[in-house]
Amino acid sequence: MPYRSKRPGQRKRSIQIEARERKICTIAFIDIVQSTALIEDLDPEDALDRLGPSVELIMDTCEEFGASVRFVGDGALAVFGFPHADENHCIRAVEAGLAAIERVAGMATDRVDIRVGIHSGPVLFGSLSHSDFDELTATGPVVHLADKIQSAARTNSVTVSSAVVETVGEMFHTQRVQNIQVGGMDQPIELFEIVGRDQTMSRWNVRIGRGLSPFMGRYHDLGTLDQAWSSCLKGKGAAVAVIGEAGIGKSRLLHEFTGAIDNTNAQVLGISATALDKQVAYGPVIRAIKQFLDMLPSAELPEITKKLGEYLDVGSENYQQDIVALQSVFHSESDDPVWRAMGPKVRQDAIVRAMIAVIVKIAEQKPLVVIFEDMHWADKYTHKLHLDLVQTVSDKTMLVISTSRTADSLPIGTDSDVHHLHLGPLDTTSSRGLINELLGEDGKQADLGSFIEKICGQTPLFIEEIILNLKRVGVSAGGMVGQSFKVPDSVQPLIAQRIDALSPTDRQTLQIAAVIGSEFSTDLLKKLLRQEGLEISQSLPSLAKLELLENIDGPLAKFRHALIQQVAYLTLPKRRLRYLHGQCFEIIKDMKLNSNLSAMSSLAFHAERSQRWIEAANAFMICGHLALKRAAFDDGILHFEKSIECAEKVDTKSLEITKLTMQALQGSRVAHVPKANFSRILEMTSEVESLARKLGDDASVLGAGIDQVIMGTILADLSDVIPSGEEKLKAAIAWGAPGRIATAAFALSQAYWFQGNFEKAVQVSTKYGHLYVLDNDRLTTGTTGTVSVLGTGTHANSLSLMGKFDEAALVCDRMKELATHTGKPYDISFHAISVGIRALQMGDLKTSVDSLVFAMETSETANIDVLRAFLSAPLARGYAGLGDMNAAQNTLDMGQNIAGPAGMSAFLAQLLAAELAIFGAPENQSRNENLRIRLVDLCRSNSYDGLLAQIDNTVAGGAISGCV
Repeated sequence: MPYRSKRPGQRKRSIQIEARERKICTIAFIDIVQSTALIEDLDPEDALDRLGPSVELIMDTCEEFGASVRFVGDGALAVFGFPHADENHCIRAVEAGLAAIERVAGMATDRVDIRVGIHSGPVLFGSLSHSDFDELTATGPVVHLADKIQSAARTNSVTVSSAVVETVGEMFHTQRVQNIQVGGMDQPIELFEIVGRDQTMSRWNVRIGRGLSPFMGRYHDLGTLDQAWSSCLKGKGAAVAVIGEAGIGKSRLLHEFTGAIDNTNAQVLGISATALDKQVAYGPVIRAIKQFLDMLPSAELPEITKKLGEYLDVGSENYQQDIVALQSVFHSESDDPVWRAMGPKVRQDAIVRAMIAVIVKIAEQKPLVVIFEDMHWADKYTHKLHLDLVQTVSDKTMLVISTSRTADSLPIGTDSDVHHLHLGPLDTTSSRGLINELLGEDGKQADLGSFIEKICGQTPLFIEEIILNLKRVGVSAGGMVGQSFKVPDSVQPLIAQRIDALSPTDRQTLQIAAVIGSEFSTDLLKKLLRQEGLEISQSLPSLAKLELLENIDGPLAKFRHALIQQVAYLTLPKRRLRYLHGQCFEIIKDMKLNSNLSAMSSLAFHAERSQRWIEAANAFMICGHLALKRAAFDDGILHFEKSIECAEKVDTKSLEITKLTMQALQGSRVAHVPKANFSRILEMTSEVESLARKLGDDASVLGAGIDQVIMGTILADLSDVIPSGEEKLKAAIAWGAPGRIATAAFALSQAYWFQGNFEKAVQVSTKYGHLYVLDNDRLTTGTTGTVSVLGTGTHANSLSLMGKFDEAALVCDRMKELATHTGKPYDISFHAISVGIRALQMGDLKTSVDSLVFAMETSETANIDVLRAFLSAPLARGYAGLGDMNAAQNTLDMGQNIAGPAGMSAFLAQLLAAELAIFGAPENQSRNENLRIRLVDLCRSNSYDGLLAQIDNTVAGGAISGCV
């Protein structure tokens, strides 16, 4: 870092560091070994002369390979992939490290030894301001670890982390050398040494070695290449330009095409450019011809001259000049005086003519496919050769195929017949087929496949990389959608390159849109852009034209795929993100859309991201209740849990926060009931009771106690639950609130019902039945049903089990009125269950099954598992009565699969009693005995007296009627 002095009289100013952006980069530390010992006895100027040339050469080399470099200590810090994103940042860094060692070793004087340490990952860039200077900074663990790796490296070696090895694949030969332990990190860092470069290995070869995915959806494009090849075989050469963005499948298309060619009657010359070829004249062509002619990269002049000469026409007047031209680019500058006297343009034309002569001679032996791949990376001389070759193919058995990410990189002459093949995303069928093939067994998770399709935009490489990454880290679909999903480092630079190429205004617009989400309100975006002082009239159309955004003219625009949104989002530093999320929160809040779940979810999200914890907790609470109204119970649970999570992050735990947490727990408890998670509900009611006591909220304390009775009737020993229920009913009566009394009465009557004491259940229901009206209902009754419907239903079920069918019918009618009025799936299902139980007890099996099947279907649609478990026992009995034993067994299995894991003892006892009654024939004695033992144990431990009294009277045909 340059030395800076403070001017006399200058006012002291604190250092300020402003974060600007984040990128996936590669950091290389290159340090001179034992530099102190080299200069300790030297004058400062002599020390500079001693080390300066080496440091300068190191920095120049890194810059040549595309790095941003600065002097640090006695060496250099090189950042690859900044300021512009670069998918080849790792490759460039390793190449630069190897080149630096080679060049420093070749210095004529003042030779030194160096060490190179390289690591890759996310880096934060910012500006450091102090006094009268500003300086760019690169910070983060990646920078720190790269320095540590350099310190551990051997002299004159390039040592890298496993993250670098994983990225460069087999393009370099590596050997594992050691592990280092870095303070603050749980696991040691595994280090590898680069021992050489495989010049024949490209990024595509690495992918082939890893294994290719199934070929999907490009059969029409493959047919276009096949037609061009057929024309070539008839002596009419052709040229095809394949154009498409990164990852779209250009290389895979050519792989399939060339793989189908008959190698005995045709040949392929692959000229593949790399990111390092921009400054290397004819580099891709030289490599390709050497490999085709079986020449080693280090081939000497005699071998080069002999092999290339075999592909030139000895009788041609240009033969000698062609030989000299090829020698000059395949080995070294020729000493031929005639050649040296030529001007640069004449020599360039001669080189191109000679190379084309070699390629044409190859084509005369067998029909030839020449592939110029990744021309967006090729040098200008390779472009010139490509252009001239295309203009010569019309009368030859030669097909020239070029690939590029943009048409601008394919300067094909207009005089030739060139077919432009533009590759777009896969069609929906092919995209889904590829996802399913790659996921395998995991593809059965519909949510996971949909998630991948949503974020990848049907781009095949992105699909492959995302699925590979998911399998590597073992992440399921749950919780990944949105900002929490991590974009693989192999994909991020591909998209970041497109974002970096935008104008500053377009780039900022895209980043701000990314903060809103993968789908966003255009009105919200425009308001936010105006607040940031950005021009909006041009940016949105520009981003749509570049296929980054879609539907910009509608109310709801979106990113073309979610990966673009994710990468744009990840480029922003956290402080900037918090600010923008805060601005979004303020704009949405002013819209006052408290009844709109989508708007409130967005409000909650932005409040959380801007760390406005109290506002976020309240917004998530509202979202939870809106989800409950839609019977979206899983969403409700998630929103309430987020509310609690945000409340816990508030530093000062005030009574307001305590109340907020209690209310979120109450809402979450309601959402958990349909999912039959009664054990968790019981825990939450205890937590609510504890918080209510802290608040001095006696009403909530009583409510929590009543809810514990409701849960306990299904989960716990009724000998404990019933006394507690009687106590809570007395407390509710003393409190005097009709809603509390109604809820407590329902809780107690339900406990009596599961005990088998139907008379007591009817007594309680009759005495307090006048309170079962909608005015006394509360949302937090412990279920998503209303207490009026639950109370009348328990009353009707008790009457049916007592054989009082007429009275039960009247109560069911009242129950129907209430359920129709609320319209809740829970209430409608519960009414149908009561009708089904009454019909079953009367022996009207057809009516019973029809009503219970309707209840089952309604509960399944609304995801109400608790009712599915409850009605399984009477439905199985109905099926058995109609002779459908398979349906009876399947229903019992389904109910037990819900009730067993959830610990719902009351339901499980009903199901075991039904199974014993249905399948209790004498020939099933062993099965009967096992069932009987389980049922007796369950009844005794939970005081199910009604069932226990009937067990000893079990006979073939089923004497246990049970509660249902």
